[in-house]
Amino acid sequence: MSNEPESNLLINRTNHYLLKHLATIFIRLELNFNSDLKNVTKLALPTDCLTSYSQRFLFKTVASHLEFEILNLFESSIISFVSAKSAFYHLENILSDSLCNFVQFYLPNKSLSFSKPDFSADFSICDLTIWTHILNYFIKGDSQYFYCQKSVKLSCDLLEDQILAILNHFVIQISNIIIKFLLYHDERLFIRNLFYIVCDVSFLSSRYLMNLKNNLLLFRAVNFYIYDPKLIYENKYSLLYINSNTICSKKIYSDRHRELTILSKPQLLVVILLELQDLFFPKIKNLVYLLGKSIIYIFSYFVGTALKILLNKFPI
Repeated sequence: MSNEPESNLLINRTNHYLLKHLATIFIRLELNFNSDLKNVTKLALPTDCLTSYSQRFLFKTVASHLEFEILNLFESSIISFVSAKSAFYHLENILSDSLCNFVQFYLPNKSLSFSKPDFSADFSICDLTIWTHILNYFIKGDSQYFYCQKSVKLSCDLLEDQILAILNHFVIQISNIIIKFLLYHDERLFIRNLFYIVCDVSFLSSRYLMNLKNNLLLFRAVNFYIYDPKLIYENKYSLLYINSNTICSKKIYSDRHRELTILSKPQLLVVILLELQDLFFPKIKNLVYLLGKSIIYIFSYFVGTALKILLNKFPI
């Protein structure tokens, strides 16, 4: 019994430290979205069509709902572990609540009449795995949990910065999923009215919005059949991050072997072609290199011999 007060004190101190840690991350997260962000990736993002104010408001709305979900989990004494299924449920909550808030902010008298959207196709297994690890880290408050997982490699010294980068990625990703969802439902009058309010001047024309939709559909197909299998094969994960008020993209290591088993036949064909490229390309490269050297040697030999013959026949 004498150890019980000491253990309670230790738990309180741990929780107090984790709350301060959470507060620091959340403050930094909100500060990242206080400024206008320019997309400098090679990808067309749905949020590119928004005005600076609308984009900033959407990012901040998503960030606040993300923080709310994490804090609810942290304060819950019942939940000690989050499964991938539960993690996706929390992502859906953030998405649907942020979507409602964003629309109702600009159209306060309009209630959304959507059937419950299915966002499962917008997240990869790797997305869900990383998001699950993030939630479990905040519940357990144990950094060793993060170091033991194999999905992404994290540094002890840069753990807070890396968690912040992952949260930034999810805020940007969720915001783009929301705008993409609205773009695909723009046949509804109230959504068209919404876009007239939130869109940048260059996208106010229906033609420009249609071009953006077509580009997004094309990229989605290319991403699904080419880029995603390539990233899975190479064990890489595409992370959107913020750098000097710009949205950038980079590839980080992630163990994605599990995803190979659920690839479609066209995606598997891309993986097989990549395997063949890795198998034969170095050999072809070496062969071309040797042929090139041989041709240069033969050419230089004949040229040198011809010059010698000419010089012997016609001495200077």
